[in-house]
Amino acid sequence: MAGVRLQPITPDSAEPLLPRHERCRRPPTGGRSRRQTARLVVLALTFGGALPLAGAPSTGPAVPGFESYDREIPELLERGSIPGAAIAVAYRGRIVFARGYGYADRETSRPIQPDTRLRIGSISKTVTAARVLKLVEEHQLALETRAFPELGYPVPTYAGAQRDPRLDRVTMRQLLNHTGGWDFDRAPNPLTPGQVRFDATSWPWHVAQVMRTASPASAEDTVRFMVGQPLQAEPGTSWSYTNFAYLALGRLIEQKTGLAYETAVQRFLADSYISGLAIGGTQRDELASDEAAYYDHPNAPWYYLYNQFENGSRGPLVPRPYAWSVRGSDACGGWTASAIELLRFMLALDGLNGTPPLLNSESIAAMRTATPLSTFLHYGLGWCVSNAANTDPQGSDGGHGGSHYGSTSYALRSADGEWHMVALLNGSVDASDGANVNLINTTTAAALHRLPDFATTPPAHDFTWNTLGWEAWQRKHLAAADSAPLDDADRDGLPNLLEYATGLDPTGIDAAPPATLTVGEDEVPVFTYRRLILEYPLDWLVETGGDGQPWQAATAAVRQSTLNSDGTLSVSVALPARSRARLRVHQAASGREALFEPIQSPRAFALAAGESTALSILAPADVTLQWRRNGVLLPGATGPRLTITNAQPADAGIYTVDVGGEPAATVVAAIVAFRSTAAVTGAARLAGTDIRHANGNIYDQALLTGSAATITADAGQVARISYLDLNDDIVQVEFSGAGSLTLALADAAAPALPRNYHQDVRYVKGHATILIADADETTNVSVFTVGRANAVNQALFKADVVYDGIADLAALAIQSRSGKFAGVYLGNAHLFAAHGATGVYAPGVQVAGPARLGGVSAFDRALPVLVFGSLGELAITGSDLYQDNGAAVQTLGLRRIAFTAGGKSDGTGLPTQRNRGRLVRFDHDVTGLLVGP
Repeated sequence: MAGVRLQPITPDSAEPLLPRHERCRRPPTGGRSRRQTARLVVLALTFGGALPLAGAPSTGPAVPGFESYDREIPELLERGSIPGAAIAVAYRGRIVFARGYGYADRETSRPIQPDTRLRIGSISKTVTAARVLKLVEEHQLALETRAFPELGYPVPTYAGAQRDPRLDRVTMRQLLNHTGGWDFDRAPNPLTPGQVRFDATSWPWHVAQVMRTASPASAEDTVRFMVGQPLQAEPGTSWSYTNFAYLALGRLIEQKTGLAYETAVQRFLADSYISGLAIGGTQRDELASDEAAYYDHPNAPWYYLYNQFENGSRGPLVPRPYAWSVRGSDACGGWTASAIELLRFMLALDGLNGTPPLLNSESIAAMRTATPLSTFLHYGLGWCVSNAANTDPQGSDGGHGGSHYGSTSYALRSADGEWHMVALLNGSVDASDGANVNLINTTTAAALHRLPDFATTPPAHDFTWNTLGWEAWQRKHLAAADSAPLDDADRDGLPNLLEYATGLDPTGIDAAPPATLTVGEDEVPVFTYRRLILEYPLDWLVETGGDGQPWQAATAAVRQSTLNSDGTLSVSVALPARSRARLRVHQAASGREALFEPIQSPRAFALAAGESTALSILAPADVTLQWRRNGVLLPGATGPRLTITNAQPADAGIYTVDVGGEPAATVVAAIVAFRSTAAVTGAARLAGTDIRHANGNIYDQALLTGSAATITADAGQVARISYLDLNDDIVQVEFSGAGSLTLALADAAAPALPRNYHQDVRYVKGHATILIADADETTNVSVFTVGRANAVNQALFKADVVYDGIADLAALAIQSRSGKFAGVYLGNAHLFAAHGATGVYAPGVQVAGPARLGGVSAFDRALPVLVFGSLGELAITGSDLYQDNGAAVQTLGLRRIAFTAGGKSDGTGLPTQRNRGRLVRFDHDVTGLLVGP
């Protein structure tokens, strides 16, 4: 990325200094200081994720621009013998990358996922600091409040305990920025009289024994124990990284909120839609089901559990990642989180992308202002400010890092705030191997700086809101945060759980169904469903069966997985021939399940002259079938497959199939549009070009000479084609912008003079279907009749004729190459049919609007449809949506239908009608939701 480089920062962590197995039964007293060792360890694994084994899995969607991560991070972790990592990256407040590399568990070969939880080590300090600063904002504490008088803990009664008088001068600010007066390297070690270097968080068994409490010592036990230990300096005069200080802050949080530390922080984070953070367990059998296992470097010794070995008593020997008390160091290093949720926490500190900010600007400024005493880390309040801030203008604004034995973590923010990154690894390197450390560090820094250049083309997708945990999703979207999984908050026929699992909106009508079933040219059914990139809260299962057969899991492999712009995945699975299929979503936490079975979705084709294709439909072998195009029966087309060869405009249409006997069901099988770059293709002629109208538009005028023709519009101009509808009105179809428009007439008559007009132009008469191909956000379509109110030439009209004044047509179908469309101006048009489909069919197309329609009427077997990708409001002018055949109007993508006044082309007004029709979505009545009060 041009102009921005993330400088690795080097905060120490809650890493315990535990004795070496067998040979060393006391804390080491020589060699590197803890500060130096931690610097090497943390720098060694600044960023990364993958496996020490070739062919290790990667999970989560691949993202263009991050190819170097997929290439270099596995190599990096192979060198460091790290099993796996989860990485998440945000750009300009949007989470744009979330992947897992390698294994969460080597023994079971469980891959690490983007939402696998891992220990975050001392990044816990940033979490604690944020909660403390919120208490300051709420005036429950002040940064200059003296912490230990506030806590009120008495001097403990163990032998040698003595309260240092300087303890009561330690302020909240000094606890936050590590200037409270404790120094690990100079602290007297009570286990080795006369020697120094002691951190009580590393000795939970000893603290419990001295305090006569259960082992391992709790965080509160450790704080009470330290009340009897000396400080090493006057508070506020020197800087030394101190785990214990943050344990004390955790107890102050408990005191002020009246809640356990973990609960108090979780409720605070929930306000910014952050969920899934929890204090971890110590031993392997205490890990959460969605948590990674942890691995030390290959030559690492084992330790006694909780450092229990003094006075002749020894605990069990365990791998070092499972020896240290995680819960006993909650506020300084005990949290576990997924990379996604930790990144969300980082974004919430800045209040980005609609995330409610955790803190105000004053608190953030205080957090990110380093104390002058912290020359090593340039440490603020739970935040490491880059030590290159003054020498490297492109350096990192900072963040925090952390490590335990068996885990390494980083949370970083670029200096300009454009980038936020989190890397969580379930392994650690041997800090004593300087060559390996330097190699890993060099490789990591190089990988870290290879950020995509999104300055000109930012990523189209955003994982931020479709990676929320279930509880956070409820809190954001639903008024009742405890709404049950199978409730239907928006009354659209899809339960909350299904909308959550497929990334849909639970507050209104969605732009897409959760799953579709299509049939390709190879006649293979393909089931495609949307799903979150999250792996743990839900299970998604495609099942086949029905029609008397038991439902069972589909066994076919995934054909394709596509990343959507909203951060969901579209997964396609091939199915056996003639299969019904459904999506089953299972929620692990509640055991609830939601089902969705789609009907076959029509495929969309845009054919050029001479091309061929095949259309197919799913149906049992013994069912009667009859194909229609634009409602007109196609003789001999009675099988599940229909072939189009040498395509021409006359082949364009909405292809439906009558399925079954009397009464037959109507299924929309395909939308076939015709694409062309010529001004006119098919049975039409240009009657005039570059005609300047009084309204300022420039037109090319075409006239049908047969049943179907395709027109295109020159840039900045309008293409117009005309015909006579069934009531002998002259109908003008106007088209502008990208793409091609095909006008296809059913039961087309030979060109003839319009009997209701004084005009010597010959028109083709018939029932029209309009199909648009290759549209984009510039494309508009308008249909209206020629009448006294809109015609320039009033001599056209006969005095003894009562004009219908409403354009009759059967349907409008839209395909868009960009997924977008501008305006639909059919307020003077009424759509009706007796067979096939009638209405507007624009699946997957986002219509900006305005969109106006005179009405839709289905007779006999016709299927009324109003299908869009998305449309904010459709105006029905001077009509309602009652259907003569009693059918409900099939809808999709509509947010609202407004019933308004309309008019005829002669100027006669049509008053607003009260809706009497029924609107359904997935066979669920949504009339009240769409029409509203």
